[in-house]
Amino acid sequence: TTIANAAGPVMASYLLLKRMPKEQLVATGAWFFLTVNVAKLPIYAVNGLISSGSVTFDLLMAPLVVCGALTGFGLITRISQRVFDVLTLALAAVSALFLFR
Repeated sequence: TTIANAAGPVMASYLLLKRMPKEQLVATGAWFFLTVNVAKLPIYAVNGLISSGSVTFDLLMAPLVVCGALTGFGLITRISQRVFDVLTLALAAVSALFLFR
């Protein structure tokens, strides 16, 4: 999990350097981290980290995830590629600084 979280700023920076359009960058990141998180499920299950309580909580949070995705979709269609690039690099830099603390 730590490695996956630390990969966010690096991945965003790399994809921006490839001059990937904002929609493609967000989709690539989403698919990548979905794959990483699904791959962790068996490890969590074997270690007893998945319970009925955690699944219930996940199901309760699902509507918020959908709202977040829809909000993100609305935002990404409204901002320019340049603003997206600058914001992504700035937030990646701030995230990287927090990882060094």
